[in-house]
Amino acid sequence: MTLDEFLTDAASRSADNAVTLTIRDLLGRWGAKRRDPDTVQSISSDLAAYGLQTSPSFEVSWIDTEVILIAHTASGVPSTDDWEPRPTSTDTEDVSLTVSSLQSATAGVTRVRPDESVIKARSLMHRHDFSQLPVMKSERALVGVISWESIAKGRLDGDVDTVSSVLAPAATVALTADLLASIPRIIESGYVFVEDNTKRVTGIVTTSDLSQQFELLAGPFLLIGETERRLRRLIDRWFSVDTIKNAVHDSPERRKQVVNASGLTIGEMMKLFEPESHWKTLSSLADRKTFLQALDEMRRLRNDIMHFNPDPLDQTAITGTRQFAKWLEYLDSAAVAKE
Repeated sequence: MTLDEFLTDAASRSADNAVTLTIRDLLGRWGAKRRDPDTVQSISSDLAAYGLQTSPSFEVSWIDTEVILIAHTASGVPSTDDWEPRPTSTDTEDVSLTVSSLQSATAGVTRVRPDESVIKARSLMHRHDFSQLPVMKSERALVGVISWESIAKGRLDGDVDTVSSVLAPAATVALTADLLASIPRIIESGYVFVEDNTKRVTGIVTTSDLSQQFELLAGPFLLIGETERRLRRLIDRWFSVDTIKNAVHDSPERRKQVVNASGLTIGEMMKLFEPESHWKTLSSLADRKTFLQALDEMRRLRNDIMHFNPDPLDQTAITGTRQFAKWLEYLDSAAVAKE
């Protein structure tokens, strides 16, 4: 099925038969794997051209979150009750990282009813290694939480036969809430239950999830830092101060302030290495085209990390940047040997 056929089919469907697919599969329809600004713009424009929009937004939710393609009615009112308008931006720096970008936020929950036994709740918590469970009358009726702490406190007060006897208030956060602003609340409670705009509980985010997310970003972040330091060290060895200053094109005043490679942005470092004339003395150390390809791959990985792209980082890019860092270490040694 071509993209045009896919969109035509989606636009022709009723609300109760709307196309449902994961964000990963949606990206695949456009031949993409990650949500870079150009891809987001292209998908948003094509969807709008067919009168379609995803619910929830495909821009910031976890990549394996399911979305539905919603057709607008003639009056401009969305065709489903839970449609939530969202501005589209092609600038990743203008899009906040939301709670929905965490995998656990839309992974669902294991729940218990208020009238069920504490034994059942404890068994589920042991079975899944949970510290708490949402207590719910239905998927949109969260009444509280049961935890090891609430069970212990309940025992001090007497009978703890049913879940309702050890019920505690539940901490919640919206699926579209700003993630950074939500971190203090998550740390304070140890968890938050995540609700969509219809009050359906979609998942739970814990301090463990925050730690895991930090760990996923910390390694590549440190790798980028090491690679940039080695690159700046080589630039100071390979190029004169005047050549380095000439890589700064935006401001004469800033050009005066640049005295070495530490004052260059990653884009300016790219510009410094691009001219073939700069490789007259470097060609015996490295191939210009191969070096620029490695440098551009590192730049793209750096942008993904610094802009907090919600998609998992490309492991191929991480491996390539790690190899680039080793190459830079070798080139540094070779440069020292030539001096």
